[in-house]
Amino acid sequence: MAPGAIMVFNATGSADAFYTAAKVFDHAYRFSNFIYAADFDFRSRVDSPQARDTYARVSVDGVPVFAPGDPLIEEYLGQDFTDIGVVQRVIGRPLEEVTDNNAIPEFKYGRRLQTLY
Repeated sequence: MAPGAIMVFNATGSADAFYTAAKVFDHAYRFSNFIYAADFDFRSRVDSPQARDTYARVSVDGVPVFAPGDPLIEEYLGQDFTDIGVVQRVIGRPLEEVTDNNAIPEFKYGRRLQTLY
């Protein structure tokens, strides 16, 4: 990953995936269900005029997603990032690093597969 880049992925609720990112990157945080990780602390960029301008310009097929001054932008940007220490205290078990050889945390602690018949 290039220096100064930010990796983002959907953790699908996995505290172990978050833990793994925190082991690899100096700065890893959860925001909603996504993990943001980088080699620098990027959190100050979130609550900035540039971030507000970026969200105000978001469009789909040329149609703006947000109305001018939409309070949803402030609501979204006002949410906090969660660090791994908070998750470790709340989860109630030791977190495990996920590797290519042990996708087990997802099956060991995730939702059970259900038979559909």
